[in-house]
Amino acid sequence: MATMLTPIRCCRINSVDIKISPLVIILLAALMIANPDLSAAIMILLVSLLVHELGHSFAAQALGLRVNEIVITPLGGM
Repeated sequence: MATMLTPIRCCRINSVDIKISPLVIILLAALMIANPDLSAAIMILLVSLLVHELGHSFAAQALGLRVNEIVITPLGGM
């Protein structure tokens, strides 16, 4: 059963599931509604966070470690 805290799978990159917390979606939507001028900056921040976390996963895979998923939370990626 999915709850408000269960991450939602949005895609799969290089055999790594990319998941995002519903709370992040709600917070981003609220920020974009409150200040539409910041929408582009918010999306750039989210994409840069994802690229950063993918860098960690690629480095781990290069060292022979198995990476199953990346979860984007309000505190960053895990």
